[in-house]
Amino acid sequence: MTSIKPEMSVSVIDDMIEVWFLFDRGIGKKPLENLLNCYLEIGCSTQQDGQEDTCKYQPPDFKDPTQIINTEQAFNRIASAQKGGLELWYEDIRVDVEVNLDTSVFPATNHISLKIWSSQFKDHGKGGSTPIDRVLWFLDLVCRLIKYLKPKYAFGSLYGERNSGESIAQQALDDGRIPGIFWINLFTSEMISQVGEEKLLSAPAWKVEKITKNYILLVTTNSPLSYKQEADEIASFLDI
Repeated sequence: MTSIKPEMSVSVIDDMIEVWFLFDRGIGKKPLENLLNCYLEIGCSTQQDGQEDTCKYQPPDFKDPTQIINTEQAFNRIASAQKGGLELWYEDIRVDVEVNLDTSVFPATNHISLKIWSSQFKDHGKGGSTPIDRVLWFLDLVCRLIKYLKPKYAFGSLYGERNSGESIAQQALDDGRIPGIFWINLFTSEMISQVGEEKLLSAPAWKVEKITKNYILLVTTNSPLSYKQEADEIASFLDI
């Protein structure tokens, strides 16, 4: 079941958008290895032009600069170390994928994150895609990863517009409590039970979608550049 509300206006902010997939246990070498080696199945490329021989790889230690190395080698390094990052392309957007990097707001929590510059969601006049096209592509990638990774919790926001990582992890991972409303919000089965599925699906959000039996994705507005007022209204509606 999907509910999409009318588009809302976009304010101009230049920042980083981050989506976090949190896990209460180790991600595991095999699932991570499978994910990284199945990026083509997810629909990603390591190059904007579709060439897959090399990619931009971020070593676990940020003191080491980003490297251009063989794609398979980068995947194997991340799977083996359970840490690292790389740059992927999905449709017309560039996304950085990071695994358990210590610079995260979740240094002690197992996580995978997607990072994308907010400028990609503005009308930059390049190519034939629009900001809403790129938002929908990004959300499609998020949904694909949720279905594949089955995280304990996931959310996305503008950098700096969130509670502390420790608070979010404690509420979402320890007892399934809802830690707040962000731009992107994944409601797990425990959280759906707290709110009520019917009420959640009728929330005044731009997009509410039941993506699997145990997951409902709620997206506050049609752009990550302006959503605070709508997030407060949704939180009030859901009694969070």
